[in-house]
Amino acid sequence: MPPVTRTTPAAVTRILGIDPGLRMTGFGVIDVQGQKLRYVASGCIKSNGEQQLPERLHTLFEGVSEIIDTYRPDVAAVGQGFS
Repeated sequence: MPPVTRTTPAAVTRILGIDPGLRMTGFGVIDVQGQKLRYVASGCIKSNGEQQLPERLHTLFEGVSEIIDTYRPDVAAVGQGFS
């Protein structure tokens, strides 16, 4: 009788993708397990365009921090902004 071989399932990696912007920062969260992708969440963080830059950055920081606390990604990728 041949030996029984068991394959260990691939670990799940949670990825946070961020599309930066000063007025609106987009995000998406996916889980990757081997070749399988699973949608978890997506959305936008909006800042008030009438506020000064430090306040807008603080709003975006708070939003990204909340997303990290909620979804606990293993890694993150940030897109490059346009000049």
